[in-house]
Amino acid sequence: MNTLFVILMVFQNPPAAFEYRASSPAALFPFVRAVSDSALVNTGNPAYIPLWNSFHFGASYARPYALEGLNAGTSHAGYSDGTNGIQGSYSLFGTGEYRERGFALGAGRLVHPRITAGAGVARHDLSIEADGYSRRHSLIDFTAAVIMMPFEWLHIGFIQENIRSALDDSDGLIYPSWSTGMAVIPARGVSIAWNLNREYYGPINSFSLSANLLPRIGVRAGYARETSSFSGAVLFSLGRLVVSYGIRQHAYLGATHSVAVTALSVDSFFEEIRYETLRRRRNFTPPARKIDINKCELEDLAEIPVLREGIPERIMKYRQMIGP
Repeated sequence: MNTLFVILMVFQNPPAAFEYRASSPAALFPFVRAVSDSALVNTGNPAYIPLWNSFHFGASYARPYALEGLNAGTSHAGYSDGTNGIQGSYSLFGTGEYRERGFALGAGRLVHPRITAGAGVARHDLSIEADGYSRRHSLIDFTAAVIMMPFEWLHIGFIQENIRSALDDSDGLIYPSWSTGMAVIPARGVSIAWNLNREYYGPINSFSLSANLLPRIGVRAGYARETSSFSGAVLFSLGRLVVSYGIRQHAYLGATHSVAVTALSVDSFFEEIRYETLRRRRNFTPPARKIDINKCELEDLAEIPVLREGIPERIMKYRQMIGP
C-alpha cells in the first residue's frame, strides 16, 4: 500500500519525483536551502563546497514519515582548500519497487572574500517495478548557487536547481526548484536563517535556529510554515568525526528519524556561544547617579558606598554650620 501510494503520487503529479533531496538530520528539511549556518548542514548546495576547507566524507540515513519499507540516504565526499572545492554525492529514496537515485558532481569557488559561487551537474534515475509494471527514466540536469556575505553577521544566498528542466520541461519528471534566503548571526555561536523555497506544491517559508552550546555540541531547530512541520537535530563533534541525530514532524505525514556521520581531515570545533559576555551583562552594575553634596538629603549621602558609617551625618552638620 505504501509503494502504491508513492507510485500514484508520482504519476498524478509527475514533477513531484525527486522532491525528497536532503536526509541529513542537520539539514532540518527535505529540500535544499539557499543559506544555512554552515557547509556541514547544507551538502546539497554547491556554493558551500569551498567553505569546508578540508577533505570530507559523510553519509546519512532516514526513515521518511516512518513508512514501512521507505528509506532515504545520501553520501558525499569532497575537498576544499578554502578557495576552491569539489564534491561528489549519491542519494537514494524509495522502496523495493519504487526507487529514485541521484548522482551529482559539484564545484565551488570563493570568488571574493565575501562571495562564494558554485555549480553542479546531476543524473537522476527513476525506477518502478511493481505488479508487472515496469518503468525506467533518466535525465541530467544542472544547479547553480551563490552566497554573498556583505558582513560577517549577514549571509544572503540563492540557488536554482534543475536549470535544464526550467528551460525545457518536456521530460515533465522533475520540478525546477529554487530557493533564496538570508542568515543572521546576532552573536557568536548563534545563527537565525529564513529561506523561501519554490517547490512543485507551492512556496515554502522555512525558519531555522542554530546554537552551539559547547565546542563539541550544537543544536538545530526548524519550522516550515506552509507544511506545518517542525524539526530538530543535535550534533556531536568527536575530534575529526561529527555525529548527528534529528527528527522531523510533518503535520500530516508523520515523523522522520535520521542519523548522519561526517569525517573530516581536520579537528572540528563548533564556534560556541560566548557565555563570558552573557555573564558580564548579567553582572553589569549601572553607573551611580550624580549627587550634589550641597543640596542632597541625608538618605542620598547614605547611598554612597565609599562613605563610612557616620560620615554622611558629619557632612550634613558641617553644611548646616557653614550655611548654603
